[in-house]
Amino acid sequence: MIENLVYPLCATVLTLLLAGRLRRLRRRRGSAPLWALCGTLFFPVLALWLRAGTNAEHFDRVTGVPNLSVLVLYSCTSAFTACALATTLLWREPAERARRRVRWVLAGYGLVIATMAALFFARPMPGEHPLNFALHHGGQPTVRALAAVWLTSVLIGTVTFGWCCFTWARDGDYADHPWLRRGLRHYGAAGWVLATYTLVRGAAVGASWLGTPDLNTVATTAAAPVVLAGSFFLAAAVMLPVWGPRIQDLRRWAWGWRVFAGLWRLHRALRHVEPALVFVAPGRRLDPHHRVRRMVIELADWRWRLAPMFDPEVEEEATRLGRLADLPGDRLRAAVEAARLKAAAYASHRHPRSRGPHLSEEEQDCGDIQIHAEVAWWTEVARAFRRSPIVTGTAERPFSGRKHARP
Repeated sequence: MIENLVYPLCATVLTLLLAGRLRRLRRRRGSAPLWALCGTLFFPVLALWLRAGTNAEHFDRVTGVPNLSVLVLYSCTSAFTACALATTLLWREPAERARRRVRWVLAGYGLVIATMAALFFARPMPGEHPLNFALHHGGQPTVRALAAVWLTSVLIGTVTFGWCCFTWARDGDYADHPWLRRGLRHYGAAGWVLATYTLVRGAAVGASWLGTPDLNTVATTAAAPVVLAGSFFLAAAVMLPVWGPRIQDLRRWAWGWRVFAGLWRLHRALRHVEPALVFVAPGRRLDPHHRVRRMVIELADWRWRLAPMFDPEVEEEATRLGRLADLPGDRLRAAVEAARLKAAAYASHRHPRSRGPHLSEEEQDCGDIQIHAEVAWWTEVARAFRRSPIVTGTAERPFSGRKHARP
């Protein structure tokens, strides 16, 4: 059955997230929001492991109380709803107001769990039906009352929880925290997924009590997809505020290496102009931002040293060919620049210049220089240097009037 795969998988993922939160809780034992978040993860984990495989039947057999796993499952769902509401209140509201409201939430759902326990033990259940408890024992008034209390409390709590999360996610207070906003939206989605399933489950139970069991199959079939979707949204809500900024850092890191690879061939072709300028700070060889920044600084310096060797004929021919190819303005300027650099680099091989002064490490690093525009420009020039047929055809053809001036 698909449940035998979905429940253990979701339970494993949420268990790993819970383990990570518990490690933080050891360092921050006085953090009420972190305690509430751990509860938001703990109770779904307990419920999922209890529902996985035949664990519910084993639990009832070990305890000796028929259908006790059902009461535990219902209690875990209610406790999850309470912890989720508490988590959002502690995040959003001022500390003192949040604590007052959290006390009311915990007291209310504690009363719900106590009421369900009293109704469960009020009359012994004649048969073992941990998966469809409310349907098989719906003829008993205590079971009907228990199911009504459970469904009503969970529905009210999850709808409120989802509505609050989606409302707060649109608040201007979180404008500077986009990943926290996404986390709130995923919390709200997890709440509304559970609320939707609670409505379907309630409709199926109500129809069964009225003698119309047509919705039983729908409720049973929807359980696994709901658990999968709810676990996904809950896991994403926990991870996004923490890992979202790191994902951005990873994207910037990958972007830096992509730019580095694009500039490398042009950098290598001009390196002979002044090899002493090439510098990598100690310990930063694997830092793409530092490597790209240094590349742009070195390329700009080499271009300045090659400028006296620029041939007007190369520029005119490259401009003419670029206009014939209908290149747009930026690409045309980049192609012309690449052609001039390529021709001047070729000329500098024949007329080498003297080496410049050695720069200090502080001067070479230039850590705070702003070069975003330069990076974009040199990336375009490097692309033309590598790929443009205009550059290849212009820079490598001989011009009778070309004069290679010494810098």
